[in-house]
Amino acid sequence: ILAERVRALGPADAVVLAAAGSSRPESAACVREMRDALAELVDLPVSVGFAYGATPRAADAVSAARAAGARQVVAASYVLAPGHFADLVAAAGADAVTPPVGTDPRVAEIVAERYRAALA
Repeated sequence: ILAERVRALGPADAVVLAAAGSSRPESAACVREMRDALAELVDLPVSVGFAYGATPRAADAVSAARAAGARQVVAASYVLAPGHFADLVAAAGADAVTPPVGTDPRVAEIVAERYRAALA
């Protein structure tokens, strides 16, 4: 979903995978795993930035991508829904921002599948 959305925004030099953020180390590890998977799919440099609660902040990751030579930076919003965290991602200074990943109906289907499996 993230790769499709990044590609739909047009040419880019770098991507910042922008997650909500957490103080839990395992959350940051999961975001780094997603970064690696996204980088393989979009064939661009992908870094990580967080909206809140962890570092680097999304705005700092966008600035770092520009300092490394990127002219067009896309923020791939790895938050579930519109709202506070999505707004922080949108304000991070990227040239384009994907919609929150949770707005894709496929994510809702995954959640529903997992819920049904937990009930079984």
